Amino acid sequence: MYTLDVYGVDGIKKARTGVQSRYGPIKNGILNYVRHIGQKQAKP
Repeated sequence: MYTLDVYGVDGIKKARTGVQSRYGPIKNGILNYVRHIGQKQAKP
């Protein structure tokens, strides 16, 4: 029972880091794109 619980927590952590590593670059790209547009609009 204990090993299953530890494995479950470890699996959840692995799944979380997998999602973060997969969508991290996409999120950064969107943030950079929004910043880029903001800088363009900020210029008179």
